[in-house]
Amino acid sequence: EERGHVMTRFIQDRTVIEDTESTIDLVEKGWLLWNHPERLAYSATPQDFGSLLIQRRRWANGGLLILPKALAHLARHRRGLDRVRAGFFRVHYLISIATVNLGLLVLLAFPLTREVQTFWLPLTAVPYFFLYGRDLRLMGYRRGDVFRVYALNMLLIPVNLGGVFTSIQQAITGRQIPFARTPKVANRTPVVPRYLAWTGALIAQWTLAAWWDFHNGFASHGFFAAANALILGYAVFAFIGVRHAFSDLVRRP
Repeated sequence: EERGHVMTRFIQDRTVIEDTESTIDLVEKGWLLWNHPERLAYSATPQDFGSLLIQRRRWANGGLLILPKALAHLARHRRGLDRVRAGFFRVHYLISIATVNLGLLVLLAFPLTREVQTFWLPLTAVPYFFLYGRDLRLMGYRRGDVFRVYALNMLLIPVNLGGVFTSIQQAITGRQIPFARTPKVANRTPVVPRYLAWTGALIAQWTLAAWWDFHNGFASHGFFAAANALILGYAVFAFIGVRHAFSDLVRRP
């Protein structure tokens, strides 16, 4: 009710990714959803990493909150192969930010045992990067941009996990997280210091892990950790800048 008028609200606004939850609500009510593969709306791309951080942290928050509703819908309305196909894509969409980022951290933090070390294991990433590069090429990017995208994704690990933990916080406390609008300003948006601190801690941990791996005979895992530490360092240099990163880290809130 607003100023004496009863308003019908069709969006629950329970999470900051209300469009995703509304999609499940529409399907639950019997609506059919169609994907129109054309751009119908445009939005300004964040011009610096500080703005991107706020946007991506918001996007990472809410998937785990919506997961129970999606699973309940799949259990009630899907059968057989259709349930498996729809469940794979929808569940992957909701949990991938949490599982992929946590999985990568675990993989980099602990060396593989000698029983599973094999020449073929690193090659499992080749199809992923090939298809990723192909998609970028079809969208007009250069094939080499796949490595810059990978570096940016590495830089977003603390940001994505920050959004995931915020979802868990909302689930425990029941208090909705305020909507943080992406800044649109003429000057650069400072990076939140704690995310820079987490990024520095990851670079230090992966560097020490690489030294430990090489020293103890885990060469393949050591190369993996060292390469990712270098890539993350490059991401800080390319997308934030060393001078800006240092000034943002020491600035007062």
